Amino acid sequence: MNKLAIVAIGLTIFILNFSIISSGCTREELAPAQVPEPTIPADYSTYTVEGLYSISYPQDWVPATSIMDELWEGVDALMESEMSDVPIENVQMMFFGGLETDMGYNPNVSILVEPASKFFILTPTLDELVEAGLDYMNEAQGFQLFSQTKTTVDGREAVILDWAAPNDPLFYNSRFLQLITINDKYSWTVGCTSDYNDFENYRDMFNTVIRSLRILK
Repeated sequence: MNKLAIVAIGLTIFILNFSIISSGCTREELAPAQVPEPTIPADYSTYTVEGLYSISYPQDWVPATSIMDELWEGVDALMESEMSDVPIENVQMMFFGGLETDMGYNPNVSILVEPASKFFILTPTLDELVEAGLDYMNEAQGFQLFSQTKTTVDGREAVILDWAAPNDPLFYNSRFLQLITINDKYSWTVGCTSDYNDFENYRDMFNTVIRSLRILK
């Protein structure tokens, strides 16, 4: 099992599932950034599941949907061994893919969906969901939040996080750009991952990929 592939999915679960932390957030709410939607380049490929979602990515990236079950088994084992108190049975992996190399898919993108109200009495706001996750992530070794931007994607409120935890064995040598949004009581997370030192080479590309999410329901 490719380590980077496991990390890419594991990071998404890390954010989504730590909505178990109290939703009483004290951080100042961010105003949505007035950033125009990026234009999807003409040479990008688009993967569509009719009536559900679509995602676009560079032409040399490939979907790895045929190995998602295998990847998920690896994630399940990782969560069981490292974070046994984090249930993942309600998390649905919708997509995984990236640039196929000898070392696996690097860089890559993943999409996960789960009920946003899990562990909350009521469906949380986007701010509550994100900030609860960040409260937990602060416990990761060497956690660094480079930016947290509230914006809109496809007409929906969303938050984009740029972060890394270079001293934590789960996330070592990786850096992540994640988009989190809520639709119809479900939280959607799109995460792009690369080696830490390569991230700046992919930043603009990652921003285009995660903001290309279209929820078709």
